[in-house]
Amino acid sequence: MSASLLESLRSAAPVPRIVLLPDSCFFVRSIPVAELADAAAVEAQVELALETLSPFPVAQLLHGFHWVPGSPKALVFAAYRRRFSSDEVEAWSGADWVAPTFCTLLARQSQPGTTLLYVQGDAMTALHWGADSLPEKVLSRPLSPEATEAQRQALTDELLREIGGSRHVVNLESLPVIQPIKQQGELVFLEGTQRISLPEPLNTRHDIRPGETLDALGRARRNNLLLWRCACGLV
Repeated sequence: MSASLLESLRSAAPVPRIVLLPDSCFFVRSIPVAELADAAAVEAQVELALETLSPFPVAQLLHGFHWVPGSPKALVFAAYRRRFSSDEVEAWSGADWVAPTFCTLLARQSQPGTTLLYVQGDAMTALHWGADSLPEKVLSRPLSPEATEAQRQALTDELLREIGGSRHVVNLESLPVIQPIKQQGELVFLEGTQRISLPEPLNTRHDIRPGETLDALGRARRNNLLLWRCACGLV
């Protein structure tokens, strides 16, 4: 077999099937976490925080969080399960990743005080990085697809006021695009020229589905990737 054909097979890595949910379905909060906490301890703190923040029991929520080791904060997000129909939830069953749209940008390299603005469907979202270069605020507000430029600017100004001030404001013309799998368990998005990497377990924390569902999907995904690599090797 020619080297060019083999290289073609190798480059045809599978593209993860992802489901990006409307940001407007989620409430988002930044919470402090204990110093030197590990992932399991942070997850427990997230659930305790949700019991306080949400009017619904944690069992009735679909939730996730963004946290990196050593960070003093975690960004928590949750939605009431009944916001999604049984058909919608069923459609997620074979997906590799289900998360709010803003999760594609949480690992973006951004300067302190940066606010990203983008439009998704019938809403505008503002994603803000704090003084320590960590995402700390996500706001989403309705925006009619027929909104005038003046109305869009008015909503932009409103979101920036709610954020509380930004040093850098970036308007995204398009959302990040998922890339083929190159490394097991990693999700990679391309936003303009910037590569945004979400390795495991970071992207797993973002997925809003129950833990047992994620465990089963993780095993299936690893098996599928192994089979694909074996097929390339045999060819």
